[in-house]
Amino acid sequence: MSLSLLRAQRFAQVSDRQATSVHRLMEDFCGPHGLEIYHQKDLAFNYAGNGTPSADISFGFLEYGTEVTVQMGDGIDHYTVNLPLRGAQTVTQDLARHKSDPAHGILLSPGQQLQVDIDRDYRSIFVTIKRQIMELALSRLIGRQAKRPLVFEIGMPLEATATASWWRTAEHYLKEMSTEGSILSYPNVGKELELSLVRALLVHHKNNYSDEISRNLFELMPPYMQRAVRHIEDHCQDEIPLDELRKVASVSADKLCAGFREYAGTTPMGYLKITRLMKAREQFLTDQTGKSVSTVAFEVGFNHLGRFSVDYRLTFGESPSETVARAEKLRAARREARTGGGR
Repeated sequence: MSLSLLRAQRFAQVSDRQATSVHRLMEDFCGPHGLEIYHQKDLAFNYAGNGTPSADISFGFLEYGTEVTVQMGDGIDHYTVNLPLRGAQTVTQDLARHKSDPAHGILLSPGQQLQVDIDRDYRSIFVTIKRQIMELALSRLIGRQAKRPLVFEIGMPLEATATASWWRTAEHYLKEMSTEGSILSYPNVGKELELSLVRALLVHHKNNYSDEISRNLFELMPPYMQRAVRHIEDHCQDEIPLDELRKVASVSADKLCAGFREYAGTTPMGYLKITRLMKAREQFLTDQTGKSVSTVAFEVGFNHLGRFSVDYRLTFGESPSETVARAEKLRAARREARTGGGR
């Protein structure tokens, strides 16, 4: 999505150089938070924003013109998807740090204790989604009311196919939102399109309900797709030619490929790759046996370590070794907490 596109829309725009009024404006928009401005004389705050007819989703553009730090916590009651157009920001949560730049967006969940350090030349697009509409979409996907808060993984690499597709969808929504006579002006139609945009995040971006969402989506698949998906997940460490998968599903190759596009949003081989990547990530995060990255990669079915590392970073926004190091830091912190810091 381009800055020129945003400026072409009929957005409410605010510019300010006073730290107090900037903080007040942003608290009115996104809820209570801390804001530290390091060079107040350089502050050149610019905000342009618009909302959907139901006000459940807002789109905007934001820059501060100087380095700032934002402290976020319990006062935030919406989800924020943010993509820098230039510059960078770093999100810190506990011991984990997430660098965000024009190739790596972020998704922040309400109630998280976060610190966001923003560069001087930072300029970003953001989409905010009210917690209530996100929970409504989640309940439709899992068939019940959610009992615990929905929390997404923070990193959102733009190179990932699903992420890039989501931003393209958001851009189309943004164009339609400001078009005279758009179908979005009809409340029922607009609400369903909003839910589709939100549902895409729930299905394609990792969160603490992803496993349950996947199971429910699996149950909605026709039997031939269930057979193919189950075969991939049970044998992902093996070579699985398309012809073998077609025989397991008992359908033609064309129908199988069409089914994967419709129900999984990818090809059969694309689904095989993401299954292998997810299994590798699970091992990196939970395994304490000290297996090397290459050992895990080969165990889940990758034969080329370099290709595995590239695909892993594109999918999860960090390298396999960074995942391993982060998991070990978290385990060490938990051990220290249990022993009282060694005292």
